Formats: sequence, structure tokens, C-alpha cells
Amino acid sequence: QREVLLAAICQYQLRNELIVEIVKKYLEFNERSQVLILVTEIENHGTPLQQIFADKGLEIPFVHSKLTPVSERKKLVEQFSNCDIRILLSSPALNVGVDFPSVGLTINAAAGSGKIGITQKTGRGVRADKSGRKTRAVQVDFWDEEPYFYNNQARKRLAHLNSLYPECSKVVTVEELYDEFKLGRDTSSS
Repeated sequence: QREVLLAAICQYQLRNELIVEIVKKYLEFNERSQVLILVTEIENHGTPLQQIFADKGLEIPFVHSKLTPVSERKKLVEQFSNCDIRILLSSPALNVGVDFPSVGLTINAAAGSGKIGITQKTGRGVRADKSGRKTRAVQVDFWDEEPYFYNNQARKRLAHLNSLYPECSKVVTVEELYDEFKLGRDTSSS
């Protein structure tokens, strides 16, 4: 099972490059929003994904419990909370106990189907700002066709998201997602 996880999710080059493309496209149309990318595997997914971002010209910090000292983690969380960092890659170290109201795009780069984990990951991007408002939040997840186990997890994640947010959960293609980004363009900066 572990080998399948690594091949189908963590080390799947096309998926990881698509994550970078989605982030770049989102930032093109949303100049003030932040992006939070969530992974579960540190060495096998987060670190290689951080390198793919670097290879594409985006240096992004990676917060995780194994290799990031607590003081550095706190510093990065504070910088992200203050909007000094636009993109943050995180392991489950930030799944609970932090709120990032300026996050407009959350990407679940990992698999999984546990309701608590899905709720926590989604919650990182749907928190209201200090005024109590949250007008828009985009949660990107992946519909894994193969192997069946990951397809089943994708179905469970979507069903749970639909139960949490029935009025706004939907499955779209990448092209439709980019159209959503254009519709949600930051108007305060133009």
C-alpha cells in the first residue's frame, strides 16, 4: 500500500506539476490572497514538491514537524498570518490550531478520506477575517481515478465536503477552475 501511495500521489510528477501550475494561475488573478498547500508525507512529497516549485521559479517555505525547528515554524506561521508570505507548504503540523483568514486557495495535495482530517484541512481556508466575513475560498483536491483505493478516498472526500458545504462543493475541470479564479479576481488591487 505504501508503494502505491508514493507512486500514485506523492511522486506522481504530473500531479505535482499541476499543483504548481494551479498556484501560479491562482496568483495571476488573485494578487492579495494567500495559498496553503497541504501534504501528509514530508520527505516523500513535501520536500520534492518544494523543489518542483523552486525549479519553476517559486521559492516557498515548508512547515513540518520533523525538520523545521519549533522557533522557525512559529516564525513562518507568524509571517504567513501577517501576509508576509504568499504561499506556504505544510505537513499536518498546521492541520489544527491555526487560522489563516487571508488564505483564498487551499490545495489538498495528499490523499485520505478521514472526516476529521478533511474538515481540518478545509477549515484552514474557510476561516473568516477579523470583520467576520469570508467572501470566497477555493479548496482544490484531486479526483484520483486509479488505483481504486484512491478513487474511493476521493469519493469519500467529496461526499464529506458536500455534507459540510452543500451549496458550494462541486467538481470542475482544471480549465473551469481557472475560470473560477478569473471570476474571483481581487478587485481591490486593480
